[in-house]
Amino acid sequence: MLGPLPTRTQLKNYLTAAALHLLDAVEDEPDLVLAPSHVTVDLATNWPLALYTKLTAEDKLRLAVHSPLALAERMVKELELTPAFVVLAQTVTAAKPGFINISLRPTALQQHLTQFVDEEQPLLLLLYKDERILVEYADPNPFKEFHIGHLFNITVGETISRLLQAMGATVTSVCYQGDVGMHVAKSLWGMRQLFDQEGADLQSLATQPLDQRINFLGRAYAAGSTAYEESPEAKLEMQEINTLTYLASQARLKTEEGFVPRVVYTQGREPNAALLAEIAALYTAGRAWSLQYFETIYARLGTSFSEYFFESQSGEYGYTIVRDHVADGVFTKSEGAIVFLGEQEGLHNRVFINSLGLPTYEAKELGLSLLKQDRLGVYDRSVIVTANEIDEYFKVLLRALGKIYPELAAKTKHLSHGMVRLPEGKMSSRTGNILTGTWLLDEAQTRILAILAGTQADMAQAEQVALADQLAVAAVKYALLKSNLGTNIAFSFDDSLSFTGNSGPYLEYTYVRCRSILQKAAVQSKHRSITKLIDVLLSSKSYFDDAIDVTERDVLLYLSYYSDAVVVAAQEYAPHHLCTYLFGLGQRFSRFYEACPILTKTTTTFSPLQVRRLRTVAAVARALREGMTLLGMPVVEQM
Repeated sequence: MLGPLPTRTQLKNYLTAAALHLLDAVEDEPDLVLAPSHVTVDLATNWPLALYTKLTAEDKLRLAVHSPLALAERMVKELELTPAFVVLAQTVTAAKPGFINISLRPTALQQHLTQFVDEEQPLLLLLYKDERILVEYADPNPFKEFHIGHLFNITVGETISRLLQAMGATVTSVCYQGDVGMHVAKSLWGMRQLFDQEGADLQSLATQPLDQRINFLGRAYAAGSTAYEESPEAKLEMQEINTLTYLASQARLKTEEGFVPRVVYTQGREPNAALLAEIAALYTAGRAWSLQYFETIYARLGTSFSEYFFESQSGEYGYTIVRDHVADGVFTKSEGAIVFLGEQEGLHNRVFINSLGLPTYEAKELGLSLLKQDRLGVYDRSVIVTANEIDEYFKVLLRALGKIYPELAAKTKHLSHGMVRLPEGKMSSRTGNILTGTWLLDEAQTRILAILAGTQADMAQAEQVALADQLAVAAVKYALLKSNLGTNIAFSFDDSLSFTGNSGPYLEYTYVRCRSILQKAAVQSKHRSITKLIDVLLSSKSYFDDAIDVTERDVLLYLSYYSDAVVVAAQEYAPHHLCTYLFGLGQRFSRFYEACPILTKTTTTFSPLQVRRLRTVAAVARALREGMTLLGMPVVEQM
């Protein structure tokens, strides 16, 4: 993959020129990969293997090549006759079955350091600079707690947004929340029951701290869910409350947003005015508390959204769309409901409007597509992040959307992730034994605080708490992102909080070590600040053609693949590629740090060797900082 870093770009160009000198045309570009060992070889390509398969019998006869190795040898001869290539490459050889191996000169290895050290120079090409992309994620439901699945989702969505934005796209981050539906009705029914049992009311609950109000809503939902399954009478009551909730949401939409309702949910039935007023009061308060609670979590995670959408409004859109497309056969009336007959197309049948005349999740999601366009205007892509448990549901949704709005369906990308599993067991909000996202963060923070108490005893308590929270967020996010998104995550506190393994704290520690080296160099050389030290390092324009230790060579080569890791992560919607790269960089830097002295206690001026190594340290620090930022991890400056 072509990146902006000069050495590899030039090498690829020379390889292409060598191939074109031998062949009439080539379709693909060479891919230069890091060789397993950099003792004798730095980069390798198997391009001759691919080129050989496309040679005609006449080509083979003309070039006198009868194997991929022979073609590689011919290309090597062409490269050796290219003076500009020889300036970069110390050796170039052919190897079985059809590889070209390249070892770089020390000066070539250092060419990209200035790009990393100079903060004003970008590290990435803006491949998506003309695209407008919507990324929808988080999607927690009011009246229910923010569980670990939501934490996973928001971590993935935030990172995808940042990756696409880093590639130049104009990204609109979207949060879509279910503020109507049976889960709300269950919570409101539960609130009324708990008020009776505990001698409380809405006014007294409103005076409690936010976390206690949210706990009450969670208990109410659990109570309602249990009764819904066990009591036919309670189930009927909740069905009535569900309709009243839709009416309350319409009143809110009209009053607060000036939205004129499109659907008559009462279907000719006159609601109980007193009960409607009571439900509307509970609904309005509970919805507001839930949204306020979610904002505290977003702030802790470093997330903000450009737009918020709610099922109360998308349901109005979806209901109308479904109703209007019965006549043309997209949807079918069945037993008082309106369904999409997915089985006819190898999918599942799904209900879009139920027998009570209310839109289901499917209809609301269908309406959301049009609502997004109406509110936000034209866009190029809409990425929707969900758990993979609703993959089949989304296949039906996109098929239905494609029949009505094919252009919107074509622009919609459903990106699903796995589930989080903990030793404590499976999450369940229905039973009230839910493991919340805040619990996971708090538990990680508590465990890190215990570590800091032994390693940072001189640090003020408030500073320890703040640092532990940052490290907890970094640890949890990295643990959720480092595996392929389609797999389930077996979360382990021991692995995730380790300062020595493949973890967020390890990357943070490596970054802090880099900054510590630079700070020490700044102090010893009388430059005082790292910023002034960087200016001095940048003023040194010369490259030193002395032998480079294999561990330092490894770091220099690996740095040149930073942009590739980001591009692959963005193009494939796969943050684990960037995680793998950053962990690899941290490992290589640790080996370099152990093998190559950088400063002495008496250093006041820097030798050419020290300048080069300090530039390498600064380059690693920037790659780690920008990489962790793309992953949505807070970056700590001291530890």
